[in-house]
Amino acid sequence: MNRRVVVLSTTALIALAGCSSADSSETAASQSPSAMEKSPSAMEKSPSAMEKTPEAMAGGAYVTETQFREDPSAYEDGNTVLFFHAGWCPDCQATDKSIQETGVPKDINIVKVDFDSANDLRKQYGITQQHTFVLIGPNGEEIKKWTGTFTADDINAQVS
Repeated sequence: MNRRVVVLSTTALIALAGCSSADSSETAASQSPSAMEKSPSAMEKSPSAMEKTPEAMAGGAYVTETQFREDPSAYEDGNTVLFFHAGWCPDCQATDKSIQETGVPKDINIVKVDFDSANDLRKQYGITQQHTFVLIGPNGEEIKKWTGTFTADDINAQVS
């Protein structure tokens, strides 16, 4: 009986370990053209997916992957950062809440990507854990990847 408890506890800890707040960054060379424009949406449209519209934000845009794919040209100005978010991740929830409360700097677009269903994008950008951010170029190429950011200002600092 004790052995089962230890095994279950260890399994739970391993599962939660992916929700890391350690800061890491990587730079990568250009990759293939953007999967954001070519592959089908991995997120379902849902009014609750994003409580604020881009117009309600303090300058920049915080949009779902679906919104981004519907009109990528609307987000050409400024830097685009993919936020690989999981609803069950406490770090992701804290970041999402912070971004929605404070807004996004005017020169940045944050695209909230569902970590659990966006397998195409996770594969394209080598995403192995939720709460990962990827700065992408105009053709969808990876410029920078990192974890451990909790506010829009922190994201902007990583981009600058």
